[in-house]
Amino acid sequence: MKVFLGIILTIGLLKEVHLQCNNPCLHDEECLPFSINGAIEYSCECNATIYNSNPDFPLLLSDVPVYCSPNQFAIKLTSCLGRVMLESNILLPDENTVDDQCFSRSEAADVSIAEFQFNFSSTTTKCQATISTNSTHVTYSVPVWFRYNNTGQTVITHNDILVTYNCSYPLTMNSSLDIGLEPYTSSNNITVTGSGTYTTIVQLNKFSNYTGAYTTADMPLELTVETPLYITASVLGADPQKFSLKVDSCYATPSSDRNDQVRFDIITDGCPVQGSTAVSLDDVGKSLDNKLSMKVFKFSQKPHVYLHFGFSLCLGKCPPSCAIKGKTVETVAAQTNLTVGPITVKSDSASSSDSAPSSVFSWTSKLWILMALPLLLIKSI
Repeated sequence: MKVFLGIILTIGLLKEVHLQCNNPCLHDEECLPFSINGAIEYSCECNATIYNSNPDFPLLLSDVPVYCSPNQFAIKLTSCLGRVMLESNILLPDENTVDDQCFSRSEAADVSIAEFQFNFSSTTTKCQATISTNSTHVTYSVPVWFRYNNTGQTVITHNDILVTYNCSYPLTMNSSLDIGLEPYTSSNNITVTGSGTYTTIVQLNKFSNYTGAYTTADMPLELTVETPLYITASVLGADPQKFSLKVDSCYATPSSDRNDQVRFDIITDGCPVQGSTAVSLDDVGKSLDNKLSMKVFKFSQKPHVYLHFGFSLCLGKCPPSCAIKGKTVETVAAQTNLTVGPITVKSDSASSSDSAPSSVFSWTSKLWILMALPLLLIKSI
């Protein structure tokens, strides 16, 4: 019982000490007391266990958090790590303008963190990442040199450090665009007054995890009825903390004319039309990326299908409320329309036009046989 009570008191003491600091400490900090004018205060200080007299810089820099976004990645160094690097004459990424000229420093929300960004879409030769792909993912690898600044130094105490940072993405629209796979896409601009103009893109994919984009090499696209079609839509350049994308409508026509009188509704008011084509909304209205799927269908008298989409760019989240009666309140910042096609659709079995002649011949042959049979019987009598 005493041991158990001691554990409770210890945990309580640690919790109390942790709560003494006004803000939570970073992973390489600890909350420590200090005295000021006779009063005990607490502050987050660099963890002496991590930052001893001989820090393991290769290990510390390899463990730096990497934040991957569609067009760039960022590494974030804490003030403790940055301070110790400065004291040891190790250059930060933006200070090494020879090897790491592609890095730019940005202000992080937390003043105790320095953020360094690398843009994947840069056209500068030295700023291009090494790219590798497999059937489902693309990986960007960027070697970063942390050089020892030996200018004016009599004694060199550290080696230069090379760390390779990696970002892996599903092989979908954004990553495909960056590595030049030339996916088959449809795009249109969407403008938000006071914020800017962004690009909305729709892409067709082969696999249920929304990878395996159909490319321009697959065109003209030919599919059969009931083939699953996995569709992704994204807005490029918008602030993901501020906006989200929502597909409002989707309908099909046998021509590229959005106003074609022959049409088949698939999604209306952000929800699948009952009895349409096995539509599934997997991720809509929650971010700048939408995912939806359907089964391919065809018009009985026409070989082509064009898909027409309507999108809203919302302020905040705007997921569809298909299971709830009535519309939810949402703030729409802008809207845009996109058309994808043509998709040439064939029946899985032989077409009716091909099978019709043989069917007619078969029945007419049987009819002649039936008509001739009584005549043969009379003649024989």
